[in-house]
Amino acid sequence: VTAPHYVWQSAADAMEDVEVDSKDRAQHAHLVASVVAFEEGLGELLVGDHLSRALFRVEHTAELARFLVGLSRSLPSELAEELVLSLMRVAIDSISAGHASAAVISYIYPTIDACKISLKSSIYATPVKALFGALDDRHTAFLLDGNSD
Repeated sequence: VTAPHYVWQSAADAMEDVEVDSKDRAQHAHLVASVVAFEEGLGELLVGDHLSRALFRVEHTAELARFLVGLSRSLPSELAEELVLSLMRVAIDSISAGHASAAVISYIYPTIDACKISLKSSIYATPVKALFGALDDRHTAFLLDGNSD
């Protein structure tokens, strides 16, 4: 079985496929890669709350929540942060307005937490990698300097 090739013209086109294909866990990796590669509409999907609002529309909330967590792990930290903020905005708005079912409420907060955890690890990973890179450079320079005698 081959994965579908997505060609989206708009964020609305992308959302149609995300809402349908996120039902199937086997499609998640391909779908995540396609959404991340959708540079023209990725910002709109996140900032426009399209991905977050889908949690309140689809019947397969658990699968879409898993997809969003996988997506957050694949996004650069600034976009992953936008996803977390979007999920929080939509959760607050929908719950306050009484538009959230118990099933959605049971998934929204764990989804936000899982996305925040992956965001924290990516934020902390970058400075740590930079620190180890700087230490490696110093060690190499020390070794080279020591061998120049």
